Amino acid sequence: MRLRTAFRWVVFTGLATSLLHVITVAVLPWLVMFRVQEAAGDVWGYNRMTRVEAVDAETRFIPRPDPHMAYSVCPFDLSKGPLRVVYGAMADHASVTAYGGDTENFLTIAGAELSPGEVVLATPEQAARLDGPATVAPGQTGIVLVRRLVRTPDDWPEAERERASVSCGPAL
Repeated sequence: MRLRTAFRWVVFTGLATSLLHVITVAVLPWLVMFRVQEAAGDVWGYNRMTRVEAVDAETRFIPRPDPHMAYSVCPFDLSKGPLRVVYGAMADHASVTAYGGDTENFLTIAGAELSPGEVVLATPEQAARLDGPATVAPGQTGIVLVRRLVRTPDDWPEAERERASVSCGPAL
């Protein structure tokens, strides 16, 4: 009788652990991205860049934001077509990063000084129809974050001028 009870507990513990693992690895990232997209996309709109004010405890919209970063955000939905992200030169540690709907980082362009450029995000079907190169997104929705280091409050005006050159919109 004790062996049977122990076996049941081992099976129950194994199943509970497996369920917790699936929730942590598969469901939790999706929920995090859903929250970010809801906060950003539903408030500011999809497929358009928004420059976010300096973040603090009350204004944060992404998990664990850095208060020394200037954020520009473009929640995207590729169901209406490919997305073009254009960025200008940025003088101090900056990056352009795209995340899929499950928080998968599928594009990072970074450097101490970011050079001007552009990138097109598309689904596999859209990328096949485009004339130029495109970065294939893992799904139809996600978010593009443009981050720029702001070392002191006096650096904000320069960061704002640089962020004014960042945009996203339909590629066609």
